Amino acid sequence: MTQVPILETILHPPIGALQREIIGNFSGSGDLTRPAFALPPFQNVNAYGLTWDIFTLPSGWSIFYGFPNIYTPRLLQAATVHQDISGHNIISEYHDFYVEGIYWLWENPGPQLVHYEISPGIELVLYWLIV
Repeated sequence: MTQVPILETILHPPIGALQREIIGNFSGSGDLTRPAFALPPFQNVNAYGLTWDIFTLPSGWSIFYGFPNIYTPRLLQAATVHQDISGHNIISEYHDFYVEGIYWLWENPGPQLVHYEISPGIELVLYWLIV
């Protein structure tokens, strides 16, 4: 029997324990938060990651069919922003996404916010990944 430290399970739960919680339809750019009355690091974005589905895809986009389908140009660029001990905001990770439906799980839990840049003409349905 393999033992998993409790803290690691709280900070990074098994992927099978996650579920989607709808945030809504989004286009353009902005910041996402999901505050909760929780202990750090979950007092700002109380989720483990983000996923999305395409709601609107304008004509002229390239689709490379596969598993998953790859769309060009990029659908979404997203970044987690954390705060250091002196209150300075830092981009802790960012990614360019060309697919839908994947689970983006943050390397560092509890970001201050999640910034998104959705390509022009695209509308995405965004979901938090929670337990």
